[in-house]
Amino acid sequence: MAYLSNISYSLGERFDISELNEDPEMLKTLKLRGLSEYSKVSSNLVELTLDVLKQIKGKISDSNKVGYFIYVFDKMNALEECQYNPNTVLNEFLDYLEIPNAVPFIVSILACASTSLALKIASNLVDVNLTEEVVIVYCNKIPESDKRVLSPPTSVLSDAGLAMSVTKENRYRGFEIISCNHFNNSALKDYKNDEEYGFFLEHQIKECKNIFNHSLDSSHLGSHVLKRVYFNNYMPHLVKMFYLELSVESDQQFLKNIPIFSHAYSADTFINLADDLQNLSYGDFVCLLPNSFTSWGGIILKYLGGILK
Repeated sequence: MAYLSNISYSLGERFDISELNEDPEMLKTLKLRGLSEYSKVSSNLVELTLDVLKQIKGKISDSNKVGYFIYVFDKMNALEECQYNPNTVLNEFLDYLEIPNAVPFIVSILACASTSLALKIASNLVDVNLTEEVVIVYCNKIPESDKRVLSPPTSVLSDAGLAMSVTKENRYRGFEIISCNHFNNSALKDYKNDEEYGFFLEHQIKECKNIFNHSLDSSHLGSHVLKRVYFNNYMPHLVKMFYLELSVESDQQFLKNIPIFSHAYSADTFINLADDLQNLSYGDFVCLLPNSFTSWGGIILKYLGGILK
């Protein structure tokens, strides 16, 4: 058994997507379809990481119990692009958190689903008694030269930092991790352009259904017991389409962050969860369904904070 807690995040200054130096007609269409703002940080990747580490540092009750530190980002060479040595930087993060003996490693490649994979790894490490606590940190900053509009144009990318703890005991009144699953389908690796969007969307829906049903089955739950289901922040009509395909009722949906910061890559579902805590009660079940081009995460959590029903 493992528990998730101390979810902290950092977003940069918010800007209107119409200010982006990209196709104005496309931006106009995205605005009409429900997107509004994106987040941009002025700091570099390491500074962004330290900003979110600052939030979680005081929440770690016993640094001696933290055995692993998982650093998640969306490009394997993200630190090198910032001209940082990964080994040096990761150990500096450990020193900052005062967990010098924790083993650091990196999870990447799976883009918008990387953080859910990190959670699966962390919960497994705790479940097999290799450690009592794992700290997960995710950070992503879009280079100035890169476009922020996704291809296909389903959202706009935001800069974001995220941190959380996975523990063996429920020391922080967070969430019990009921199940944490991850699927991958290499058939979608060759998707290259918008002309294949129909094929791509069809398979996204199919695999999303598969991970959702598998997560519920492995948790011995029905979808009706879920208080909330969280997706990545794509255009509202797309997210609503996924909800419809999964038979998720309107009161189980969460859409309010989409116009606020659009799509923060692998941080979306966890930020959405953090921003929804005030609406959860003790014992509520929630589901996180992050996805990338080829991978899907399915996470079922039980809330152990809040007010007893």
